[in-house]
Amino acid sequence: MTQKLTTQELLKKHHFWIVLGVGGVLLPLGLWFYGVSNVKAMTDTERNAREQWHSRVNGLRPEAHPNNSFTEIVIGVKDENRDYVLKGWTKRYDAQKHLVEKWPSWLNADYQAVIRDCIKNNKPFPDSVRLAYLNRIKEEFPNLYKKIAGGLREPVQDENVDMQSGTNRPRGFGGAPGSQRNTTGGRYSGLLAWEPTERARLQNKLGGSWTTPPDTEQMIYTQETLNIYEVLIEEIINKANQDEQGRTAPEHHQATIKKIQALLVGNDAEPLPIMSGAAATAEGMDGGDGSVDGASVPAQATLRNNRGPGGSNANEAPPDGKYRFVDAHGRPVPDQKAAPPFAEFRMLPVTMKLVMDHRKIPELLALCANSPLPLEVRQVNVSSVRGAPGSSQTNQPQTTSFAQPSGRGPSAGSASASQLDAEVELGPTDMLVEIRGLIYLFNPPDPNLIGTGTAGTEDETGAVQPAEGTTEESTGEGQPAAPAPTPAPAEGEIPSA
Repeated sequence: MTQKLTTQELLKKHHFWIVLGVGGVLLPLGLWFYGVSNVKAMTDTERNAREQWHSRVNGLRPEAHPNNSFTEIVIGVKDENRDYVLKGWTKRYDAQKHLVEKWPSWLNADYQAVIRDCIKNNKPFPDSVRLAYLNRIKEEFPNLYKKIAGGLREPVQDENVDMQSGTNRPRGFGGAPGSQRNTTGGRYSGLLAWEPTERARLQNKLGGSWTTPPDTEQMIYTQETLNIYEVLIEEIINKANQDEQGRTAPEHHQATIKKIQALLVGNDAEPLPIMSGAAATAEGMDGGDGSVDGASVPAQATLRNNRGPGGSNANEAPPDGKYRFVDAHGRPVPDQKAAPPFAEFRMLPVTMKLVMDHRKIPELLALCANSPLPLEVRQVNVSSVRGAPGSSQTNQPQTTSFAQPSGRGPSAGSASASQLDAEVELGPTDMLVEIRGLIYLFNPPDPNLIGTGTAGTEDETGAVQPAEGTTEESTGEGQPAAPAPTPAPAEGEIPSA
């Protein structure tokens, strides 16, 4: 007859396995908690020691040093370096102000005098000036097409008739130069194509769809954007389509750059790699999820084309300076005027998406660096624009990143075979090349503002934090707690943003 064992008897019989199982779980947990607590204590101790030494070093200001000779030498070197910085700042500003800070010639001398006076005294533009700008701004973006060497590539409406054969012949085959028949049968004239939907969007954003006069900020940044587009076209894209003698390619199929898929400036631009320091390294950046060296990019994708609440229409809203510029880490700055990362310059993100001969990428990067408004390239993406055999869709893009990669794959808006349509005659080496970088726009020089930006005082989220060991009134020599007020620019200058 089977007799049931009591709980006590079961424990006594199997005590070895029970103790072994419980001990096998609790012992590792106990060791883990013990180890973690020790590591945390050691980390806290080392951090506190570093912070104490940091505070002690920061307290050694030249003004408070007991050795007067040492103080005089340090202050002398500091003043000398400040002079060098001011000279360099002035040189860079003078080299680019005529490109960025210019106004259309159709604004007569009286209007431009009023604009200069308002900017100088930090006053809003009067209604008459804003209304005059509204009446003519629609002409400005289409005028950029005239800057394209070889002309904008557009459909040809009329036809040449071959009287001998009685068949229609497109220009370019015995007709006007630069017009060819594509393999699909479409006929186009001009050297460089520009995505029509993107042109229409920019036209609306930069004055084409305005029904009310822009405010002062919108007027300033719209004109700044148009000026930058002009430089990108004339100094980078046009020169990329020239040979060593400076001659523009005579035919579309001979051009290095065949199509502008997109030119994006400011908060329209694609997100930049998030830098974990002054410059990022290639290690640890390819996270596959938009992360760079442990830093995520959640804010950038959200803020691009969305300047805070109610910003869903920002894609075609006039530029107003909100999230237009970025900081040293590549993060969008909500308000450049309130807390500029650098008092000396603004960092404007730029994205160029070009259908081009990928073998000429090195020459394109050299043109970006040598432009009168140098474009500091942070990332280059290369992807295919051809469809798989027997399919009208593109292959899965193969992306190659140069310079400072972000680990991000091909962005939305990549060109496809259907997007290229008949206007682009693709060669065997043509690819979609995406350039992401920065243009540094220098503010009017002011020796009192050197080193007064908020760069270096942000936390991990980008919020500006007061310097350690400082009060609200001051952070010490050359590092105020709050940004210095923007100085009134000289006559004819655009205010720093």
